[in-house]
Amino acid sequence: MYDEPQNNAPRVTHKNQIAYYWALAMHHLWTMLAIIILVVAVGAYFTSQQPKIYQATASVTIETSQANVLENVDPIWDYMYMQEYYQTQQLLMASTVIAERVVDALDLRNDLEFLGVSDLEEEEQREILAEINPVELVRMMYVIVPREKTHIVDIVATGTNPELIQAIVNGVAEAYEAENFEQQLEATDNALSWLNEQLENYSSNLDENEQALFRFLADRGLLSVSSNDEGNLTAKLLFSLSSQLDQARLESDRLQSIVHQIETMREEDLVDASMFAVIDNPLIQSFKTQLSSLEIERVAVGARYLNEHPDYVAIEEEILLAQNALDREIENVLQSYEYQYETARLLVRRIESRLDGVRREAISQRGDELQYNRMLRETESDREMFDMIEQRLKEVELSRMLQTNNVEVIERANLPISPIRPNPLMNIVGSFVVGIALALALVFLLEQLDHSVKSQETLEIDFALTYLGMIPTIKVRTSKRKSKRGPTKKETFNPDLFVADYPKSSVAEACRSIRTNLLFLSTEQELRKILVTSAGPKDGKTITAISIGTVMAQSGSKVLLIDTDMRRPRLHKAFGVEAPIGISSVLLGDSTVDEAIQKTEIPNVDLLPCGPIPANPSELMLTERFSSLIKELSERYDRVIFDTPPVAPVTDAALLSSMVDGVILVVRAGETKKDLLRKSVDHLDNVRANIVGVVLNNVDPKNRRTGYYYNYYYQRYGEYYGTDEEASEIS
Repeated sequence: MYDEPQNNAPRVTHKNQIAYYWALAMHHLWTMLAIIILVVAVGAYFTSQQPKIYQATASVTIETSQANVLENVDPIWDYMYMQEYYQTQQLLMASTVIAERVVDALDLRNDLEFLGVSDLEEEEQREILAEINPVELVRMMYVIVPREKTHIVDIVATGTNPELIQAIVNGVAEAYEAENFEQQLEATDNALSWLNEQLENYSSNLDENEQALFRFLADRGLLSVSSNDEGNLTAKLLFSLSSQLDQARLESDRLQSIVHQIETMREEDLVDASMFAVIDNPLIQSFKTQLSSLEIERVAVGARYLNEHPDYVAIEEEILLAQNALDREIENVLQSYEYQYETARLLVRRIESRLDGVRREAISQRGDELQYNRMLRETESDREMFDMIEQRLKEVELSRMLQTNNVEVIERANLPISPIRPNPLMNIVGSFVVGIALALALVFLLEQLDHSVKSQETLEIDFALTYLGMIPTIKVRTSKRKSKRGPTKKETFNPDLFVADYPKSSVAEACRSIRTNLLFLSTEQELRKILVTSAGPKDGKTITAISIGTVMAQSGSKVLLIDTDMRRPRLHKAFGVEAPIGISSVLLGDSTVDEAIQKTEIPNVDLLPCGPIPANPSELMLTERFSSLIKELSERYDRVIFDTPPVAPVTDAALLSSMVDGVILVVRAGETKKDLLRKSVDHLDNVRANIVGVVLNNVDPKNRRTGYYYNYYYQRYGEYYGTDEEASEIS
């Protein structure tokens, strides 16, 4: 438990807070009144010293001005263009072009009062006038204010001379109206000139392209290269020749087979040839019939006479003559087929030659057609552009004849009578309000700043907590030489592993001092299971847990860091490892302890990450499995350090504190609020937690609020390792 605060200031509660502040204000009433009177007097004095500023306003309307001369645009792009157009016109009104026209119109270059040199000597006037730019002076006197959702723009000028600002505002409106009309005429004239030039160019191109088309057809002796006329004739001729070639080849093949059959039958008796050409020939059949009759007659004569008989001999001679005539006729028929075959082969070759020529002609004609079509497209494109530009030229010429100004001055500025500032009443009221605010701020400043823990005395006296030590703010050295006492400005480092990476730094020495204090506290009861928590978030409990575990491992202890912050785990990120499984996986039975524990780059330090974030962290800590797991891990490691959530927001740290040997509270110097720390200590006391002590984290010796008490310790750490270079705080 902690003792009541020992300071003399009354404790403020919700019930007497208003009365307390009222009494505090009454106690400093004269101081508050003095501050209020002083602020009001200063405000009144500055109000009386300020010059009277007048304001004049003229209004101009800007209607739509069509800028494109070749084509109409999409409505969306037209809207975007109009927005840019109006912004451009506003910038033009505020440009030096308009301001210079106003200067010339009002002869301000010779107005010594406007230039502010009327009271000076002539020599001084010349020196100052050489450096003054009246155009810039005019530009600084007025601003352009567009009215929302309208085409009206206000020209507003302020100054000490009402007649001058009236003249300037009206001059700007008139100069802009005249400048806009001149620009429109110039733009139209430029458009006409450009359109005429383009029309001449396209007319010349069109003539050249048409002449080129004519020469193309004339050079090739063609009337047309369209695929709808001559191309169709060529295609038909190709089809006809292909058909003729197929028929000629079939006839050639047929005759070739007959000739092959003839060559085979020449080796046999031609009279007995079974070829259809022989069988179907009537003359051959007549010879065969005659030969048969003679054979029959010879048989009959032979039956009556001997072979030497004249009748028999005569018949033999007739048979021989008939046989020779038959052989000659058959040979003539066969030779006619051979001649037909040669004729068919010659016809195939001629058709093939003709077909190749027609194909080459078709390819050439296709190339001519492609070239002709390309030239024709260019000609038609030029003709379309010529017609379009000619039409647009007529429109622009008509527009030039009917040219009107789209800018009009709708309201001229009147002579301002009353100044817009200073406003004495508003200034006095504002000074009074500021005086009250400053007085209240001064009275309550110290009370508002005294809500955080800044010193060892506050922890020991107000909260009765054992002070284990402080951890300085992590610094970078200005020296470019690498050292184990800390990183340089250009050196990247991991703040969470600072103690392990820079063992000779003041931060590491401070952590070793905390380790020594913990060892002294554990003489009666050994602190094997240590819980590190804080009152609120971002107090540095995670980096403190890692640093204490590192220095304990450096002394030879086998240390296990357990991430029991199952709501916002960070230990695995500090070591730069993935944590697909962890203590939540072990508690849910999804993995074993050995699978979940990971080795770290720090010797003798292992890590048991959180793993998947469970939906009910508090309920997991109340299970028998969790108690058994803590007991098992405390037997395997010399030190088991738990990183838990802050005490105030959730109950996880309070639940776990009853299962460990001791609890270390981390307090961020100058940041942790006393009320929050008091509530956290109450929560831990309610569960009978063993709060072994408190660590004051992030102590900056150069900070006026928190560093005064620790300069001695910080210097001692630096002297222990030698004089350190000048350091700057990490942003």
